[in-house]
Amino acid sequence: MAYRRARPARRVEPQRLVPTLRVGTHDWDALRPLWKGRDAERRHVRSHAERGNEEKETMRVKNLSRLLVNKFLVRPLPAPFRHDAGDCWSAALPALARYASDEAHPRRSTLTLYEDGIPLQQPHCSVDEIRCLGIGRYCHWQDRLLFSTTDNSDPNTNGRRYEYSISPWLYRRRVERPEIDPTRPVNFRKRDCSREKIRSDVQYTLEVGGNLLKTVRALGVSLVGKTVLEIGPGINMGCPLMFAAHGAKPMVADRFLAPWDRGYHRRFYKLLRKELTRIDPNADVRPITALLQARGYPENIIQRVHASLETIPVRDNSRDLVISNAVVEHLYDLDASFAQLYRITKPGGYNLHQVDFRDHRNFDKPLEYLLLSDEKFRLTFESSHSGCGNRWRAEETTERFTAAGFEIVAFQANGFCRPEYLRDFLPRLRASSSRYRDWPEDPLRTIGGLYTLRKPDG
Repeated sequence: MAYRRARPARRVEPQRLVPTLRVGTHDWDALRPLWKGRDAERRHVRSHAERGNEEKETMRVKNLSRLLVNKFLVRPLPAPFRHDAGDCWSAALPALARYASDEAHPRRSTLTLYEDGIPLQQPHCSVDEIRCLGIGRYCHWQDRLLFSTTDNSDPNTNGRRYEYSISPWLYRRRVERPEIDPTRPVNFRKRDCSREKIRSDVQYTLEVGGNLLKTVRALGVSLVGKTVLEIGPGINMGCPLMFAAHGAKPMVADRFLAPWDRGYHRRFYKLLRKELTRIDPNADVRPITALLQARGYPENIIQRVHASLETIPVRDNSRDLVISNAVVEHLYDLDASFAQLYRITKPGGYNLHQVDFRDHRNFDKPLEYLLLSDEKFRLTFESSHSGCGNRWRAEETTERFTAAGFEIVAFQANGFCRPEYLRDFLPRLRASSSRYRDWPEDPLRTIGGLYTLRKPDG
């Protein structure tokens, strides 16, 4: 008969007693380590140091891998570069013709173009886009690479280094990533969480929101208890929260509502709260604090509607104020959208809309999309998720607001074309087949403005 050896009794260590130190009215218990005993403390410190070493080793391996990849897979782009037309330059790549895009395979190429080691993010562009818009667009077509520099300068003389890789693996990692894909809606792309970017976004929010608040005060409207809807808030809810800090009940609506990003939004709202308290002592920043505590968007602080303006599910005559900033130019159907704005605005309520009438593909060339035929522009507009702008001019937009039933309280033009650009653009417009080719010069000059609208009583 076999006997099982009895296990030795488990030794129980006596509990260490850590004395409580009290100085004056301060209780130093709160400052004691959460771990028990000095052995656990040493283990914690050791594991923290080990994690630091692991992170350093991981970064070293990544840097070495990047160095090897660039050494063996990235090649200098053969110079000199020949000027094609406009902002377009070409480099001959006859050995890569079988990997290039062509009419049968318009997006076959996996070529990645680098400017000073940075991969450019706009491949497979049309020749017309590269020539007219530039700013880093390129296309590997048949036996050559057609490209533009990031500032439309001459690549032969700007002192920058141009390289390329043809590896599909590198193309997927450096260009075809969903979070940086330029065809992906902006609200769903990867956030830039750098200190400079967040500070810039906060300053922009304070500027835009401050201007809208000044306009509301000039109208003699009190925001306390008022329902405010912002159409297309963008990547953050800064403006409606500024209105909430003055007593309003905010709501936002967007086809592509930006989700909460822990790295970006926590820092953004903390800095917004700090700056808003500094410049406006009367602002109640508790709504911003509630967002930070919830790490999201509680329904009792701000209502969020996932819908386009054309189909927005908001009750009739329910909003005291509707605002937007650089949104009207991205609407697909102005008549349907403005009819919805009129429907949801209370009688006697106001609308404030800042409209950007520029071609968003290149702000330095704000009227280029007016050269396109209606069909070609429709394809461009839809493929960019309306990102390029709908190209309706200020006069056309004013007519549609009036047709929807609004009173035009004011239109303040606040953006204008550079005279030298307009002089260069007009001959090209007159020679095009665009429906804008006979438009006079003066209406084309305006590229931005703020609409103040009112829904009549009764």
